[in-house]
Amino acid sequence: MIWALLAASGFFNLTALAQQSGLPPLPKPKTTPTPKPRASVTPKPDTNNTPANLLRDPANVPPIMLNQAANGNLDPKTAGRLTQSSYYDEYALTALGGELFVIQLQSANPTLAVQVFDKERAGLPILKDARTGEFKLDTPDGGLPPGDAEYRVRVQIPNVEANAVPIAYTLKLNLTGLTDDGYSARLQQISVAFNASGGKGGDVAITKLEQLARDEPRKPGAFERLGMLYLYHRHDPTQALKQMEQALKLGGAAIFQITHASQWRQPAGKGQALVWKDERISWLNIRSGQIEVTNSDEASLITASGQQIKEIGRMKGSPVIEMKGSGGNPSRYFAPFTKNEAEVDAIVNLIKAHVLRKG
Repeated sequence: MIWALLAASGFFNLTALAQQSGLPPLPKPKTTPTPKPRASVTPKPDTNNTPANLLRDPANVPPIMLNQAANGNLDPKTAGRLTQSSYYDEYALTALGGELFVIQLQSANPTLAVQVFDKERAGLPILKDARTGEFKLDTPDGGLPPGDAEYRVRVQIPNVEANAVPIAYTLKLNLTGLTDDGYSARLQQISVAFNASGGKGGDVAITKLEQLARDEPRKPGAFERLGMLYLYHRHDPTQALKQMEQALKLGGAAIFQITHASQWRQPAGKGQALVWKDERISWLNIRSGQIEVTNSDEASLITASGQQIKEIGRMKGSPVIEMKGSGGNPSRYFAPFTKNEAEVDAIVNLIKAHVLRKG
């Protein structure tokens, strides 16, 4: 099946299954705020009164990548110069946006410090943890702004002689996750790129989603979409279920496209020959302790907790699933749009395990 992504709102749409069906955007992931460490502001040399003939750029600005160490030697003869006695090395960091990271700077010289500059050459606020010696951004959410951009990471020393020997150091930016805004923006970028491919970029989208899941494994959005892509694009139910289970574990949903009658009654016909009265095509969202069915306009059609569902099972010889209500709630009938047997079993088993909490 060919998937398309709605670029305007950043969610998947199965054009091969239903022209108007779309998944609602994910809610912001729940995160537990962490206290800021005791920190001191990184010193910044005052260049306002520095003669222009003293200022110079470093001889080389090599690239640096997250999670990869860079070994350097800050040599006053080739380094950039800020003042009479202040020198610096600089690295180019290309970021996708929203990254949270800590900067480790190891050197025998304790006066070395780090700064980060955006593409406009404006310095980002940065703090040094007095306990660990690590540097962190002091932006409102602790990370880089969303959106692709190039930054400069500067290693500098405030007071050294021009003929001093090079100062060896190791610089490493350890990725610790993504901000909520950065994560949402990355999902949107994947959506826009996939939509621009005309629905042919499923494998590219999977690759990018898998990278997003590695960069921020604590949020469910990438796993939710991977579950859908593996199910409907790769036709790999085993891998799809693995992704769905991870999304559920993180507070997200396992999502399936379903068909049903407008009043949720049984269909006419037997086996695969289903005829629903006033057929509807919707999305089934299975979450921990709850199911929700939404339509293509993101409106909620059904929300039911595990206490409101007496039993879930499939009708004999049919891909139709029967959901029996408890406490006077009526039974409802629906089927996966694909009518795939493995998908029927997956839906039933996921609802039993995560909504009804039955083994």
